[in-house]
Amino acid sequence: MMKKSHSSYRSHRLFKLRTGSQGRKITTITSLVLLILPLLFLTGVIFKHYLKTDLWIFTSVYEWIILSDQKYGNTSPVNWIIRFLLLGGPFLAFFINFLFVFEYRRSASFSMSYKWINLLLIISGAFLCLIFLSYLIMENMTMFD
Repeated sequence: MMKKSHSSYRSHRLFKLRTGSQGRKITTITSLVLLILPLLFLTGVIFKHYLKTDLWIFTSVYEWIILSDQKYGNTSPVNWIIRFLLLGGPFLAFFINFLFVFEYRRSASFSMSYKWINLLLIISGAFLCLIFLSYLIMENMTMFD
């Protein structure tokens, strides 16, 4: 009689509804939605201040965020939601895709499934996190001078 061997293989299925393409679609769409506002804001800053051009969608998002911050300040919940999406959106997109792509085993080895769109979202989320966090660090360091 053969015993059933239980595999020590366990994976993060936190954000997957199914192991098939349905979970991948939901993860990809969620990550894209979380990355849209920071990407529009960052490209608006680049076009407005560095390239001195006015491209409607990019600069209008940037100007809308700046005007709402100047008008309402720290008292508006909308400003806190925008700030969270600017800083937390790329981190959440990175984290969701990281859990989707990388799987762990008990022996502390990682396996990676190749889903290129998710890898691209991981890289772009990490890059946006790095940009916004380095901006915050540099902005706060200039306050001490």
